[in-house]
Amino acid sequence: MPALLHFLFAVTLAGGQPPAPQTPAPTPALIRCTLLPFRSAARPEGADVTLILVSDGRPCAIPNWGVPVERRNPATAATISVAPKHGKAVFISPRMEYTADPGYAGEDEFAYEATVTDSIGADVVLRFRVKADVRSTPFAPPPSLPRPPVRVGGNIPPPQKTKDVKAAYPAAAQAAMRRRSMRFGSGSSCRRSSAASRRRSS
Repeated sequence: MPALLHFLFAVTLAGGQPPAPQTPAPTPALIRCTLLPFRSAARPEGADVTLILVSDGRPCAIPNWGVPVERRNPATAATISVAPKHGKAVFISPRMEYTADPGYAGEDEFAYEATVTDSIGADVVLRFRVKADVRSTPFAPPPSLPRPPVRVGGNIPPPQKTKDVKAAYPAAAQAAMRRRSMRFGSGSSCRRSSAASRRRSS
């Protein structure tokens, strides 16, 4: 008797149920290009950006929007300040596209600047330092990370708003609040003032 049939027969005699077959975990689909999260490129120091891609002759792109959440105000021009050594970078509004040399695997770097218009109509210069991680075969997606493009030239959420009153209000507003507090006083001081007035009137 085959080993599997013998095992099932023994379980049945013991009054139990054969174990359910194990379902293997699904294998994530392999990808050829991804852009890792990065902070706003509108900061004076710019942004460090990482592309992971396969050298299959197709580009991997970085979008450049003035209002990323709504995909509005695209960059219409860009200047490459440092050219890549193992591929080519080409700006096709609103994206900077990088294509690795066929057959190349390793690291490459380039840098560029793009000008966009933010939500209030002001011109903003985006500065990018790009590191390309070029691979020879498709790869599994990196672990899930927050990627909503909520800041100009970036795709990481902004920090939570502070609840510190001193940080939330400017100095002029804090001074006005102190003057108002001194003008009206506390409840106990008002009661003492009323009692003193009654004594003087009597």
